[in-house]
Amino acid sequence: MKCCLARGKGAYMNWLDIVFLIILVLAAFNGWRTGLVRSLLMLGGVIGGAYLAGRFSPQVRDALTFIGDPSVATVVAFVVIFGATLLAAWLVGLLARNLVHAVLLGWLDSLGGLVFGAFTSALFLTALIVALGSHPIGPVPHILKGSATARWLADNMPFVMGMMPEEFRDVMGTFSKVEHPTAQVVGVRLSDLSPSQVRVTATLRLDNPNTFGGNVQTVRYKIWHYQGAMRVLLGEGEKKALRLKASGPTEVALDIIVKEAGKAGAVFAEVSQRRAVTLAVEGQVALRFPSEDIQTPFQASGDYPVQ
Repeated sequence: MKCCLARGKGAYMNWLDIVFLIILVLAAFNGWRTGLVRSLLMLGGVIGGAYLAGRFSPQVRDALTFIGDPSVATVVAFVVIFGATLLAAWLVGLLARNLVHAVLLGWLDSLGGLVFGAFTSALFLTALIVALGSHPIGPVPHILKGSATARWLADNMPFVMGMMPEEFRDVMGTFSKVEHPTAQVVGVRLSDLSPSQVRVTATLRLDNPNTFGGNVQTVRYKIWHYQGAMRVLLGEGEKKALRLKASGPTEVALDIIVKEAGKAGAVFAEVSQRRAVTLAVEGQVALRFPSEDIQTPFQASGDYPVQ
């Protein structure tokens, strides 16, 4: 089910918006019934729950060894911590409401509760959107992207994002245009150099212009040695499951160990003669954002000095 909204070109509603709106209305009604004092305590529970869940969900996730998918385990850990904090706030609020009604301020308490009930549910939905959107599972990113309410909450509740670790802010990649990161080899280093073995380590820098991070699914690479007119493959490798930082560079070490005497010997001989080596590094990075997968190739070649 989708219907166009009158405001905002291209904005539309899907079934998730209907669910969110029902939750908001029910929360407002429940806030009127429960009162301002109790709603304030619930608000504190939501904010505290979002903070505690964002801070401690990695530790709880690591304890959930019976869940094989790390993304599912992260979401489960978030929900468990968040729910436990809300339960504690609810119990304290129940005691406080009884005290307020005992001094005949029930009507004011109920009116304030209506407003704060709606606001609290908006915070809860924002925290849920952040948790689900930052760790894509199945069709969840597509559903969130199609929700006008989810987009509005993510745009207008920035302080919820600010309480989360960086990886939970990746949900903004669901609603924002993804600027493609660049990949560049910024250096090559040789170590364990001998006629029979050499370790080559190239530093790949991924520059992410987005205010949200992502995941480096794989980095596949090959390193070549120029021997006159020939290009000899020294080795290849793969890096997996790395974190792409938001708004800046992420460096990845691409290393190989050359144990073939002929190849290692040729590198050793060139370095011994001129304290430099001519190499080429090439490969491809597979990046994943909540709304888009990106393939970014890279290549570099030249003389690299050896200290």
